[in-house]
This record gives sequence, C-alpha cells and structure tokens, in this order.
Amino acid sequence: MILAYKLLDIYKRELSLRVVFFKHFNWKQVAFHLTCIFILIVLSFTISWLSGNPVSLSIMLLSVLVMPNLFKRTEEERTRIYNQFHYGLNYYELRMRRLRKFLKDEGIDFSKEKIAALITLIDKQADEHKIPFLVGRGVLAAILIPIWVQGISWVLNKQITRIEEAVVFIVILLAIIFLIWMVITAWKKIIYDEIINSDYNRLKLMSSDLRELVFKMQ
Repeated sequence: MILAYKLLDIYKRELSLRVVFFKHFNWKQVAFHLTCIFILIVLSFTISWLSGNPVSLSIMLLSVLVMPNLFKRTEEERTRIYNQFHYGLNYYELRMRRLRKFLKDEGIDFSKEKIAALITLIDKQADEHKIPFLVGRGVLAAILIPIWVQGISWVLNKQITRIEEAVVFIVILLAIIFLIWMVITAWKKIIYDEIINSDYNRLKLMSSDLRELVFKMQ
C-alpha cells in the first residue's frame, strides 16, 4: 500500500501534465489565435443579430480557419518543450523512465510477482478514488443541457421572426458546437482528467504503465 502511495505522489509531483508540459508552455504563442477566435465569434453574432445577413457566416468560417493554425502552434510548442526540458522524450517515455527508476530504487525492478502485486493494490486504490459518472460529467451535463435548450428555445421563439434569421442562427449554432467540441476534446485532460477525477486517472495510468513494463519483461 505504501508503494502505491509513493508512486502516486511521484505521478503528481513529477509526471503531471501541469509539471511536464503546461509549466513550460509559452501562452503567447497561442494568445493571438484565441483572441481572434473570440473576436470573430462576437462579430458573427453581432452582425447576424443586427442584419440577419448570411455574410456573417463568413466571419464564423474564418474563426474555424484559425483553429488549424492554433493546433499547429500548440504542436510546435509541445515539441519545443520536450526537446528543451525533457531531452527529447515524449510524455510516455518520461513516465516509463521514471517508473523504471522507482522500481529499481525499491528493489523490485526484476520481480514480476511483486510488480503484479503492486498493480493489484493500485487497481484497488483506483476503484476507491473513482468519482461516479453522475457526480462528474453527468451532473455537469444535467445542469448545462437544460440551460442550453431553454436558451435556444427562447431565441427561436422570441427573437427570430424570419426564416432567414432562423437559418443563420442554426448554422452559426452548429459552427459554435463544432468549436466547443474541438476545445473540449483538446483540453479534456485538464478539465476532467487533471481536476475532477485526477487521482483515479493517475492510478489507472500507473497501472497501465506497470503492465506495459511487465509485458516488455517477458
């Protein structure tokens, strides 16, 4: 049990995404793109609201075009961080190297039986730390979805009087949903894995890494 907690502490202090990646991230590299996306979305809503002119859709599309460059800059920054601060090792390689050192320091690096016992303990700890779905994402969805639906209904019933306005609103809404989906997908590890269910996900990651090592020992 002590070994499991010691390893969990290492994954928190040395191998979290915050320490490995975001601590060194140069946010100036992406600040311009994020600002552009925000401004373009606001402009699109404003023009659509005032004129109902589909030309505002072109502004929304421009914000979508900014996204690939944003992800490209993020990838470049990630590569720079790995090369400059982590000897060119990626996140997986960093974890495996530190895990091997931990097992060697504890004197169990060549004992499959002891590593298997450690995996069992970690899996047990993970089950105890897991936040139920309804407490995590389920509650968040239960709160946000009714608000989202009511907001759309209010706009469609109270603010839109022409079919052209409805078409513009729906297209813009779909574009926004697409952008939100991209952002949530990209930042899932921060929003959910690193905050809401952090210990559970770290323990599952530890278990997976240990199993990977055992497999390579065969």
